[in-house]
Amino acid sequence: MSAVGQSGEQLPLKIEPNLASIQPTTKTSTIADDESATEALGADFSESSLDVVAAARHGSHDIKADFNVVVSSLEQQTSVKIQEALPIGRIQFDRCRMYGREEHIAKLQGALHRVNKKSQNQSGNHTEFVLIDGLSGSGKTVLATSVQGDVERAPKGAFLQGKFDLAVREEPYSALASAFQDLCGQASDILGKEAFDQFQEETAKNLDPQELGFLHIIIPSLSRIVPVPTTSTETDAHVRNSFKMNDQKKLLHSGFVKFIRLAGATFCPLVIFLDDLQWADVSSVDLLKVLISDEVNTNLMVIGSYRSNEVKEDLLEMIDDLRMRQNGTAGSKRQLLKREESRRLSGLPNQDVGTNLTLTELSLGNLSVECVQDLIMDLLSLEEESITMPLAQLLHRRTLGNPNFLKTFITCLYDDKLLSFNMGKMKWTWDLSAIEKSSSATDNVVDLTRRGIQKNTSEEMHHLLLCVACLGNICGLEHIRMIWMKSSVGGGADRSEALLQELLDKSVEQMFLERIGQSQFRYSHDAVKEAVISLIPKTNFDTLLQKVGGILFEELSEEELEAMLFLVADLLHASDSKDPIKLAKLLLRAAHKAKGVSAYSSASFYAIHGIKQLPQMWEGDENIQLAVRLHSIAAEAERGLGNLPQAKLLCETIIGQSQVSVFDKLQAHKILIDILVHEQNFFISLEYCLEHLGETIGCHFQRGKTGMKVAAFLSIQQMKKRKSILSNEEIDDLPMMTEPTRLFGIELMQTATLSAFYAGEPILMLNVLTRRIQWSLKYGFHPSLGSAYATMAAVFMHVIGDWGRGRRMAEAAVHVGQRASALGRSSHWERDVIVRLLFLVYPWTQPARSIPTQMI
Repeated sequence: MSAVGQSGEQLPLKIEPNLASIQPTTKTSTIADDESATEALGADFSESSLDVVAAARHGSHDIKADFNVVVSSLEQQTSVKIQEALPIGRIQFDRCRMYGREEHIAKLQGALHRVNKKSQNQSGNHTEFVLIDGLSGSGKTVLATSVQGDVERAPKGAFLQGKFDLAVREEPYSALASAFQDLCGQASDILGKEAFDQFQEETAKNLDPQELGFLHIIIPSLSRIVPVPTTSTETDAHVRNSFKMNDQKKLLHSGFVKFIRLAGATFCPLVIFLDDLQWADVSSVDLLKVLISDEVNTNLMVIGSYRSNEVKEDLLEMIDDLRMRQNGTAGSKRQLLKREESRRLSGLPNQDVGTNLTLTELSLGNLSVECVQDLIMDLLSLEEESITMPLAQLLHRRTLGNPNFLKTFITCLYDDKLLSFNMGKMKWTWDLSAIEKSSSATDNVVDLTRRGIQKNTSEEMHHLLLCVACLGNICGLEHIRMIWMKSSVGGGADRSEALLQELLDKSVEQMFLERIGQSQFRYSHDAVKEAVISLIPKTNFDTLLQKVGGILFEELSEEELEAMLFLVADLLHASDSKDPIKLAKLLLRAAHKAKGVSAYSSASFYAIHGIKQLPQMWEGDENIQLAVRLHSIAAEAERGLGNLPQAKLLCETIIGQSQVSVFDKLQAHKILIDILVHEQNFFISLEYCLEHLGETIGCHFQRGKTGMKVAAFLSIQQMKKRKSILSNEEIDDLPMMTEPTRLFGIELMQTATLSAFYAGEPILMLNVLTRRIQWSLKYGFHPSLGSAYATMAAVFMHVIGDWGRGRRMAEAAVHVGQRASALGRSSHWERDVIVRLLFLVYPWTQPARSIPTQMI
């Protein structure tokens, strides 16, 4: 073995494992070259010992004998201080490499090399996706981060890392948000001022305000790159009402896709590592499918790791789809339909299968006995296999070669002094029979870690570790301090800042926690977190979770609470609160935020638990309002997830309450109508719309054949008047439609138009279309005016034969779509107008060359 001095340099003695020979090196420096090393050994270092070292310095003829005298003298005087001053006799895993992973490392580096080569040659777009699977503790994270140094050494390389957490699995997009939060915070340092300014400019130019708005919800630090888009107060509520569920998802996904395209073109390479995919929420998996399916990405490498024995169905489907793309196969009809639906919802164009994606799958198994043997020899600086093989075989039997289990097991042996460094003999010693006897009852790494925690931690440290376990994957020092100072469950009376810092330092030193930067911490491994939690009864930990959630809820500022909203909601969702109304409002807030970013599973979870907080929900105005909003969001979320029976039940619960006003039931009616259209029950949905337009809104339609024809004739005559077709200036001067009942009526008429078309009711459809236009002229601007104008343009041209008026309506439709987009509204309104005009109007009115470029 090579002894290492305090300064990290190699000592001038080469000590063989059996100490049969000690040879001086040719290096002239010695252990006494630095006076601080002598001081570190303490005043008890005898003068005779110093004399011997001095003799060794000047080339004494019997170095081995003199050295043994030193060791014998120091064993009684300063053996502990020597081990404190020098790393001799300590377990140092950081000196070890990854064993049995040479092939995996080569493939991972090969994927990175391909991305780098593509970016350097600028030879087209390319995405590398590396999937690493294995059991817990198999070294997936270590393998994935092994390329981090190579990435960060590149001039503009960025390595992003995010981790999904079982404890807060309802938080949508948590790992992706964490990864891109870091990117936004570090972008200026990585790129430099000129490149960063260009990145800011390109981001602002290429992303729509609506897309940026959704991205800012998930990635607050995006404001460092591009400001949060603002819309006028007049349109804020209108914007929220205008986004349909699919529109929200399209905007969010397209925003992410565009942002990653820009990041991939700016950072060379861009590597995103997502850990513990088996705990990813449904929304994250959907978004990940979209990101890796985008074939315009450049310089992008995604690494995902997951536990092979805990995979969920949605993740398996994604992996199967990637395998088929890699192999160039289309897949089953079901998979094709799902892929097409995913692209449609994301607003991405269809692309060829497998043209731009390279999938690399790495499966990590347990280490062989030979690999364990190599680790032991390196760790203990031994070279004779015959000495270490019996120990390696025993360790392999006890751990089955699981790397993390093996590391923990060796650490426990060292802590229990079953594996120790003999300072007198200058070598490691162990007792196989004692190790076998003491470890016979050890079942897994959690049990072993738990035993180590019980032995090496105080009550205060254990409580601190429990507090950290409540705060998600990565937690800041300020939040740890807040919980530490306020909580008292299981801990002692001392809550001083000095003790907190001391315990954090010890937790890092004993490898329970890892320090990230100066003020953030995380668990070194999930097994450590599981072991910490398992040391107390589940009911006690649940109590602590609720207590921590309550402290955060009360102590965080409004801005901090918004940033940690999902975590706080996860901590408190099942608590028996003394103020259930307050908790229900918090869960409503979390559900609304989750729905706003199309995380329907999370939105439903928070809303349902909010409902459970209201046992007397239909009594009292405040309870009723809260119950209606919770039921409505839960119904929308279930509708988004495709759980239509559950969505119907929630809506019918609201509609069936006599205490609820007609106005408060509007959203439930709207959701039910959307479900009917989704189920293609167009006759029923048409009747439902007309019924509520008449009874709720006071907007009646003729239903008899003669009455409908007369109404249609009168409507057409009215539309022929010049004032029904507004000029661009008149469209711009229209006030916004903001009255909720009118907005609901317009939405009902939109659905009625579609339902009448598919139900074979063209005359009724015409009547509804003209009424939509009349309402916008009378009650204010609504983006659907554009699609109504576009459809009526086709009617005037193809049915009535009035081509001039039809063309003017088409021009008005285009300007309505442009105003809707300019006001910060969803751009789908403008696209809807363009599609209708391209198919129904322009081919009959002008040559293809003369169609405006932006329309194609």
